[in-house]
Amino acid sequence: MAAEHQSAIIMGNRMALTFNDKGIAVDSPRLANIWTSDSQGNGYNLEGDKPLGEPSTRYCVGAKYVNARFNDWTKPGVPDFALTDPVSEEEMKQFCTSDQNPGLACGTANVMLTNGDKGEQRVMLVAETIDAEARIGRKMIVTARAKDGGGATYAVGSDGIALELFMEDRMTFTPKGKAVIRSKN
Repeated sequence: MAAEHQSAIIMGNRMALTFNDKGIAVDSPRLANIWTSDSQGNGYNLEGDKPLGEPSTRYCVGAKYVNARFNDWTKPGVPDFALTDPVSEEEMKQFCTSDQNPGLACGTANVMLTNGDKGEQRVMLVAETIDAEARIGRKMIVTARAKDGGGATYAVGSDGIALELFMEDRMTFTPKGKAVIRSKN
């Protein structure tokens, strides 16, 4: 990470849901998640094998991304850079009820972000994921509430449909992240 001039910007825990044989969530172990960035907005989502506060013995790359933009989560409103082109209600329902939907929740990105903002779950990070060949994939949006750190991470396709990938707790901007936010305002 140091060779790529990466700094930790956001930290929190991914809530890794475990389901019983009836599909009901029975446990929610926490795993440390760190979102990094360099000065050009290229970064990584790193996941540890222990929750925040306990030293992880290994970290894995959960995602690589470019064009990261950060938002001051203490201010209401969804930033324009998080919004997508509108998707029809019919398209969204067709996808969200299909077997292709791997998310915990599924819906129109703009509606999910606007509704989340009303509950003070605000955008922290928006970036574009890239694959091993550096091809742009889905938009990744990290949200959380400044008052308690609870949030979610979404993958948003070019069609404007958002899939909730995982829930989070203890989300916060690092000191470096707070400096990035202050420099943008």
